[in-house]
Amino acid sequence: MSLSPNDPVSVLQINKQNYALILPNRIVFAVDASEDEIAALVQEERSNLEGENVTEERSHLGPNHGASLTLLPTLDCNLRCVYCYARGGDDKVYMSKEVAKAAIDAVSAMSSEGSLTLHFAGGGEPFANFEVMDFATKYAQRCFDEVAVAIVTNGTFNDEQLEWILENRVFVRISCDGAAHEYQRPFADGRSSKNTVERNIRNLVRSNREFMVQCIVTSQSVGSMVESVDYFGNLGVKTLKVEPVHMSETCRGGKELTPLPKNFADSFVTMLKHIVDNALPMKIDTSYLSRPTTGYYCGVYGENLTVTPDGNVTACVEITRHSEPFSDVMLYGRLLIDQSQFVFSDAARAKLRMLHFSNYRACYKCPLRLVCKGGCPMQNIWENGFSLERSRYTCQVVKLIVPEIFSLMIEDARYSDVVLDDFQMQVC
Repeated sequence: MSLSPNDPVSVLQINKQNYALILPNRIVFAVDASEDEIAALVQEERSNLEGENVTEERSHLGPNHGASLTLLPTLDCNLRCVYCYARGGDDKVYMSKEVAKAAIDAVSAMSSEGSLTLHFAGGGEPFANFEVMDFATKYAQRCFDEVAVAIVTNGTFNDEQLEWILENRVFVRISCDGAAHEYQRPFADGRSSKNTVERNIRNLVRSNREFMVQCIVTSQSVGSMVESVDYFGNLGVKTLKVEPVHMSETCRGGKELTPLPKNFADSFVTMLKHIVDNALPMKIDTSYLSRPTTGYYCGVYGENLTVTPDGNVTACVEITRHSEPFSDVMLYGRLLIDQSQFVFSDAARAKLRMLHFSNYRACYKCPLRLVCKGGCPMQNIWENGFSLERSRYTCQVVKLIVPEIFSLMIEDARYSDVVLDDFQMQVC
């Protein structure tokens, strides 16, 4: 069925008579439907969407959202993960309190909102500069009425830092690779970090805090995804983000670590079947099947206010240094510390705004465009430069995984409980 690339309703034929209609925040499965029935259903959905604003771009300081700021406290790290996207620990670079304070002041001056979401990420391991994290959190709490704190961490934090997490109600995303953790994520001196990370996951479970674990799959670990799910289930993990590693010029390790698309897709589907067959109480988060939207994949288009240790504003945590490829565009702003003010490059921002699936030659008419949204922009750039070409790897994985998941969801609604969260599924 031929549809306009700007049509908010896309149609995927799953098999001979089963279809998926994909539209913002909703997927409608049409079972045993004829082409005429599908055409009528599409027309009905288009009519329902008429007059609605389905464009989902938003500013980091949009009128209906609180302010958002991400700080990269350091490029240093106590682990030496075999695939690290930033070679964490190679550079001993730390954010100062002055940079953190100026960034918070700059956001406060830009925002009329009384709330802030303060993220800490890497770069490196944020807790390696805990003093600045604690300072930034307390300072933000003085500047805003409400502050929500989130952190991406390697999970090796100590008891004092755990107490800080609990006291500030921090949402935590812990990187842990399950069955492959020992050989994929060692300490800098070669020791295993598994017991430390496992202890902290158990502590978060006991504290009844909502958190997520991110598990990276390599060519070496792609065969152990079911084993990893059982491991996380035994720990009490409820939400697991599973992604294949993608390698770039800034990564530690080589491209041979990336699993073949079919190997990853097959193992991913087998993992889902294992979760459903064994009634494991676990959600699987994956970028390959996210909430359908007409918007951008992520905030790389200039929404992200991510401040590096030395005060640059980056569109993606994968680029933090001027010496790195594509930094002329990705480092699209600068924090003027003495003035507590951001300055941005209009030319870089204009280029970043092009990173939308409607501008990708291989995506703009694809029926899966609303669920994968063109895939990770940085992965597309690493493979193809700023050519607005889709990552061939990501495209292959999406086309292998998503129709198979849809087929499973039609047969057994329990699959929707595993992979769907903040959008609706309907079968007709």
